[in-house]
Amino acid sequence: MNAYLPAFMDCRGHRFVSDIVLGWQKGIAIRRARGPDWGAHGLFYVQIGVEDTLSLSGIPPGAVVSVEPISPEEQGSPSAEALHCLQFGNGYLCGSCTVSHGKLILLPVSGSYSGVHEFFFPKEVRVVGRVRGFASVLPPKLDDSQEVSRSRQPAPLVLPWEQSTFDALLKAESLRFGLSGRSLVNSNDILSAATGTTLSSRTVRRYQHEGKSVPHTNTMLALTLFHGARISDVLRSLHLWRDEVNHRSLTTWLQTQGLQDLSESVQATAAPQPHARWRTVIKDWLNGPCFYPWRCLEWSNSSID
Repeated sequence: MNAYLPAFMDCRGHRFVSDIVLGWQKGIAIRRARGPDWGAHGLFYVQIGVEDTLSLSGIPPGAVVSVEPISPEEQGSPSAEALHCLQFGNGYLCGSCTVSHGKLILLPVSGSYSGVHEFFFPKEVRVVGRVRGFASVLPPKLDDSQEVSRSRQPAPLVLPWEQSTFDALLKAESLRFGLSGRSLVNSNDILSAATGTTLSSRTVRRYQHEGKSVPHTNTMLALTLFHGARISDVLRSLHLWRDEVNHRSLTTWLQTQGLQDLSESVQATAAPQPHARWRTVIKDWLNGPCFYPWRCLEWSNSSID
C-alpha cells in the first residue's frame, strides 16, 4: 500500500509507479483502508459491456468504470456536463443525459449512436451515480459497434445490493439480462468447470421464487455466476454477510503464540504522506491514480466522430 507521494505529481503523461509512489506500507490488510482518507464512501464499479457502443459515452467497451453515489437532487436532475451510470429494467448504460418534461434524454458523444435516446423518467430509468474514472485494457477497443438488442421484459429499478432477499436478487438479474433456458444450457459447461456444479431449470426457478431455504455452497456459487451477481450481494441477501475489517487472517492465527501477538498484528493504516498531496489525489481520482479521470476522454471522443 502506498505510503509516500511526491510533493508534485503530473499524471498527464506516462509514469513509472516508482515515480508516483516513493514508499510503501507493508503488512497492511486492504480491508482496513477505510474512512475519508481513503476515498469516497460507497464508491462502486461497473464494467462496460464488450458489445456496448463506444458512441454513447466515449468509454471503450469492456472498460471498468468507477461510479460515485450522488444526492437525490442530482438523481432527479442530472447535469448534462457529467457522465452518469443509468439503470434500466433491461440493463445499464453510462452516458451524459438531461431530464426534461418527464423524460430522460441521452446525450451521446457521437452522432453515430443508434440506440433509443428518450425514456420516461423515473418510470423507465434510474440515475444511480456519477462516473469518475475508468480503466481499460491497452490498446483499448475503439471500434464503434451496433448497439445490441436488449430484453424487453423489465426488472425493478433496484440496485443488486439494495435487494432484501435472495430470490428477489436472482429474479431481478434474470429479468434485467434476459436469462433463458438457452442461456443456462450455454452456461453449464462453464459452471461445471468453475464450480464443479451444473444447474437445472428447476433449480433456477426454485431459488427465483420466495423461499427460506439456503442453497448449498456449490449451488450458491453457480447461481451467483449464472445471474452475474456479486458474491457480497448474494451473502447480504441471505443474511450471511459479515464485516471482516477487524478479523485476522488464517496465517496470523497460525503464527500467533498468544493474545499479545494478536494485538501487535493489527497495524494502523495511515494515509499516504504528504497529506495535502494525498487529499488532492483523492479529490481528483477518488480511489487513487489507477483509473483514468473522465476528463481524460478527449482521446476517445476524437476517435469516433
